[in-house]
Amino acid sequence: MRNEEARIQELKRYQILDTEPEVEFDDFTYLAAQICQVPIALISLLDGSRQWFKSRYGCEITETPQCQSFCHHAIQSDELFEVEDALEDLRFVDSQLVAGEPHVRFYAGAPLISPSGMRMGTICVFDRVPRKLSPEQREMLQRISRQVMLRIHHRSIQHELENSALALREHKERTEQIIASSLDAVVMTDSESRVKAWNPQAERVFGWNEEEILGSKLDDTIISPCSRDVHGEIVQDFLHQKTPWMDGRRFELMALTRSGKKIPIELTISRIVVNGEMLLSKFIRDLSHEKDAELKIKRTSDLLGAVGQLQSRFITGSSADRVKTFEELLKLLLKFTESEYGFIAEVLRDEEGNPYMKTHAITDISWNKATRDLFEKHKLTGLEFRNLKTLFGSALVTGEPVIANMPAHDPRRGGLPAGHPPLNAFLGIPIWQGGDMVAMVGVSNRPGGYDLALVKEIDPLLATYATIIRGFRVEQRQQADQERIEALNESLEARAKELADALETNVRVEREKVESLREHSALLEQRVSERTAELEQSKKQFEDLFEFAPDALVLTDIDGTIQLVNRIAEQIFGSSRQELHGRSVETLLGVTQRGLYREARDRVSCAGQKVALRGLRHSGEEFPLECSISRLGNREKGWVVTAMRDVSERNHLESEVARISSHEQERMSHELHDHLGAYLAGIAFRFKSLAQMLRNQKAEEADIAEELVGQVNDAINQVRNFARILAPVDIETGGLAVALSELGRETKSVFDVESEVSIDGNLPAIGHEQGMQLYRIAQEATRNAIHHGFARKVEIMLTTDQDHLVLSVTNDGRYWFPDLTAQKGMGVRIMRHRAVSMGGMLNIESGLDGHTSVTCKVPLSSIQ
Repeated sequence: MRNEEARIQELKRYQILDTEPEVEFDDFTYLAAQICQVPIALISLLDGSRQWFKSRYGCEITETPQCQSFCHHAIQSDELFEVEDALEDLRFVDSQLVAGEPHVRFYAGAPLISPSGMRMGTICVFDRVPRKLSPEQREMLQRISRQVMLRIHHRSIQHELENSALALREHKERTEQIIASSLDAVVMTDSESRVKAWNPQAERVFGWNEEEILGSKLDDTIISPCSRDVHGEIVQDFLHQKTPWMDGRRFELMALTRSGKKIPIELTISRIVVNGEMLLSKFIRDLSHEKDAELKIKRTSDLLGAVGQLQSRFITGSSADRVKTFEELLKLLLKFTESEYGFIAEVLRDEEGNPYMKTHAITDISWNKATRDLFEKHKLTGLEFRNLKTLFGSALVTGEPVIANMPAHDPRRGGLPAGHPPLNAFLGIPIWQGGDMVAMVGVSNRPGGYDLALVKEIDPLLATYATIIRGFRVEQRQQADQERIEALNESLEARAKELADALETNVRVEREKVESLREHSALLEQRVSERTAELEQSKKQFEDLFEFAPDALVLTDIDGTIQLVNRIAEQIFGSSRQELHGRSVETLLGVTQRGLYREARDRVSCAGQKVALRGLRHSGEEFPLECSISRLGNREKGWVVTAMRDVSERNHLESEVARISSHEQERMSHELHDHLGAYLAGIAFRFKSLAQMLRNQKAEEADIAEELVGQVNDAINQVRNFARILAPVDIETGGLAVALSELGRETKSVFDVESEVSIDGNLPAIGHEQGMQLYRIAQEATRNAIHHGFARKVEIMLTTDQDHLVLSVTNDGRYWFPDLTAQKGMGVRIMRHRAVSMGGMLNIESGLDGHTSVTCKVPLSSIQ
């Protein structure tokens, strides 16, 4: 019985049962019938329950039950089986094949013996009359049986080779897609650093296409001369290492692009062997953006440090110190922008409402005695510029930055007087605060010209200028009041200082952090071979590249079933790859995150769909993930690669920033309301008493005193409004809905911006902590709408959809770029962090019509 089961299993492995007729087998049955001179010849295969005929000559029957067959007896021996007269043989006399059609009297069958010795069936001949084969016919029939079995065996091998070739093609296509979609340059070299393979990202980074670079040495092309010795040592270390401990290490070198530009790179090397040859897979990442970001962060830090010192000097110094402060601010601006000349000016209005400038600091560009005398005369009091048909006049009229990198050909220019130093490039920036243009700065002759990125980078400095000039205006008003009411001078100066300190709380330190998702999921395909061993070798190369990727990589099919993970995935999720294989990728995510993952996966078309989610470790612990989802192949048949990075530490830092920000706002709110507000109330009371006394004496100064009372009361209201915005008491008492309504009213009151608030009446109960997080998101989005979008109308909406609590803030302001803001500003990063900390997500969309919408979605299951 065991041998019979083994025979049937081997027959099935040949995959020949129930297949279509084939000419090669039909030729064998025809030849057997002609040699044996019989009317019927068959190739019969027995599968345990039936005998099925692969080829038939002279017979229309396709199969018969095995129990009635002659062939069942024929396969019991390796020798030819012959029945000369079936009516004389007790084994077959009652068979329907003998008693009925085709009325068999004679049978001869030679077994089909496989290379392993199993009998698969027979090639047999029939006749309707008794007879006996000659020795020659018996020998020929046995020879034909061996040829039939050989053909069956070759047919099976051919099918296996075709399947192997198909698998190789699919593997090659999948590997090429992974390499092509890699975010890093992938280069394969031989032991002498000659290029063997070069992916599209390498072409984008270095400028050479694959045809131009193949066969070239890296040291002669992309490796900078200053790094060639180091590169050579690294390559030799890899080539002579007997253990793979160096695989995956990262090295920083300098490289050259085709244009000759030097760029910093990060090099990771893995070794592979192809046809006995040692090759090196080199993953190269361009570090230019990261290095630029580090430099910008340092420049910004130095800038903010210097600005802080100058602010302190302005606040605590004398009038002479204030002039010096503006000169130092101008020097700081010129140094930071690498400019030759510049000015800082206050924007004023004439009797007709037209803007003009009055300088607080300006570079000495005098070129003759007359201009030198003019400069010295107005150095302390300031120069006035009223001509609006100039480059800086265009900035005053439009309220927008003016960039002129070819001033001589700019239609907005006003011309230069004879002898004026050359003007090669100009940047003029109006400075706004509270809806008013309060100041303007201008710089010129920066090598390479100016751009909007520089304008964004100096935004903290410009905000400081606005604060100082606003304080300067307050100080001027205080000095005017001092001439009329000498006794009130000290109080007015204190008010100006306190207001300036309050305005400083609106300054945000903008930083730019470069987010880089490093996906090392490429595999170089070696030459496709017809041998199964080469398929295994290619598979091993893919697994090595996949395994040494620096991020967690999860390969799934279209339905999300995990097919492959790397060692980083095992580490961050706490499960072995055997445990993860076959599971849904959604089991690696928190329950509330799985729908968000499906939405992101369904949106992705090829590569680069990024989403922030919550991961789930084997221990049940949830942690923050940054995911990049890429699709290989089409939506009906293909693969999905998800790169995952544990961002717990980064989110912790962002949480700390958010906590410090909230604490600082609450502290400033307390200081404004309890100290500055009370102090101003005391001043108002004293002014009121003074006004009453002057009114009783019928003095002319009584009206002035009454006017001062009104001004101080306005300041008190403004301070209280700022305090309520910074720390909403309403969220403690009335909840989130009341706090958002109050935010809308304060926005309209403080910034003179139309505000609408819409609250769904069927909201679930929202806890204090989540309510405060949602309030801070709405507050930051409103601030962005006013300060970045210059919005005139803001709409705040709190509602629910089927599964989420939805907070949206929409404005009609100027079009701004949310991605750029997210990279450089902490505000948007903190908003995203607040949303993720509640298990939700934040989306920012800006249309070309200028409308910007900030939407935060939090799963209802997370609301508590």
